[in-house]
Amino acid sequence: MIEAVGESLPSEDEIRNNAEQDMTHPEDEAMSFSYALELLKQGCKLFRRAWPDKGAFIRITIPKEEESMSIPYIYKNTMEMKHEGLKGAFPWTPTHDDILAEDWELLV
Repeated sequence: MIEAVGESLPSEDEIRNNAEQDMTHPEDEAMSFSYALELLKQGCKLFRRAWPDKGAFIRITIPKEEESMSIPYIYKNTMEMKHEGLKGAFPWTPTHDDILAEDWELLV
């Protein structure tokens, strides 16, 4: 769980174990943003089926004390996109479409 600046996110194994214990959502089904947000808080990577930039995902990061950002934030990573375009990682804010969507998926 995300608690304070400077703390690290859980390991991949801890994320999977937490997701299995805390959430009962079937892995092969899409989910709501509120459900996806709970998984984000556990350190999971998520994406939307509707996003045109296939390979992009969002995740929460906790800044180190020496970084300019001082609180945890959600970022979108487009480094693994399947097509040409702007690639990188940047702070992300959900649109109303993202918040109301039911097509969120866990990236494993």
